[in-house]
Amino acid sequence: GSKKFFPRGRQNRTRISRPHITPICALEQANRIVTKFGISKEALATLITQNTESSLLGILGRDRVNVVSLNLDLRKLLNVK
Repeated sequence: GSKKFFPRGRQNRTRISRPHITPICALEQANRIVTKFGISKEALATLITQNTESSLLGILGRDRVNVVSLNLDLRKLLNVK
């Protein structure tokens, strides 16, 4: 099992072309992390929110989660080096 979120789904984890996913995608993957490591859904949802970047001026583009920074924060939460 993995300790991280995947940018484009688990099957493509070796090819990272974009460091962002949608908040919905992050929340879908969160269940796997919560189940594997026993952390609370609330704590993980907070990390996702903290790593979500808003669309430009609130109208251009979509909100996106920075996967790199989310994974770094997740590692800190799990005390993984």
